[in-house]
Amino acid sequence: MKKSISRTSSNVSAYMLKFYIVVGTAILLTLAAVLNHTRPKFLFGKPRPKVRPFRLTSIYPPGIKIESDLPRFFRTYSIATPHNENARKAVIKMVNSRRVLRQRSGSYKTYLKTWDESSASMLIERQICGHDFESVYKSSSAERKNDLIMWCMMSVTKTEGFFLNSVELLESPLLLTKGKGIVVRSAASPSSLSIDMYLHPRNMTHEDDMAIVPAQLLARMIETPESGSYSAYREEMEQRFHDIVFSDSNKEKYMILTEICQKDRPLFAISKKCESSSCCYIVVPEEYGSFIFESSSEN
Repeated sequence: MKKSISRTSSNVSAYMLKFYIVVGTAILLTLAAVLNHTRPKFLFGKPRPKVRPFRLTSIYPPGIKIESDLPRFFRTYSIATPHNENARKAVIKMVNSRRVLRQRSGSYKTYLKTWDESSASMLIERQICGHDFESVYKSSSAERKNDLIMWCMMSVTKTEGFFLNSVELLESPLLLTKGKGIVVRSAASPSSLSIDMYLHPRNMTHEDDMAIVPAQLLARMIETPESGSYSAYREEMEQRFHDIVFSDSNKEKYMILTEICQKDRPLFAISKKCESSSCCYIVVPEEYGSFIFESSSEN
């Protein structure tokens, strides 16, 4: 009888011990969850300000329609045909650029929205860019249409920055912007800025101020006829873009990158644009170059 009572007592003690351990663990986990949610200042200090994610956009080369050129197989894999080779190459280039933005931008979150010819048509139908824009767009060459769409998106602040599909990102420049925007000095002339890539400055008080520079350039694009070749039109737009950015009120708001055309990849190159056998690279200024590559490798 005594043995039975002793055995029962020890079993009860073991059960109660397990019960207290479970209850104690539950209390500790609940307390930890509450502290992590409320994050009191005496434990965690002042909360870090939330960093607004970068929302960028790009557009596929003229003539490419993703849904029709790359039909899906089981909603995962595209069917490769001889007719959609260019579309597949363009998508691979875009995927590589998206991967660079996500993996090489440190703590910055980035979202990249892509456009093609069909989605651009929807934008025109909604008349977001105005009536004059629609008539100019329809009478433009394929290359100029892509320029108009991207700068329209910038002028109505639907996106924070863009790069054309002809530009393939190698590194992300977002780590070194520190609130400034990005423009690229063209390799064609020191008094020209490339219209292939642009990033809004973040050091402005109102979102409306962000659209001033793109809106000025878009107005010049619309009022300037494409009478000759696209290259001549592009050269004039790059010179006008330079004049707009280098005005007294805009220059200090941008970080100016440099476009270099050469065979080998230069040091601190963040992107490349290749045509046939020649390539042009967008390069970070030397005083910022080591910072971006060291920071991106650490993150």
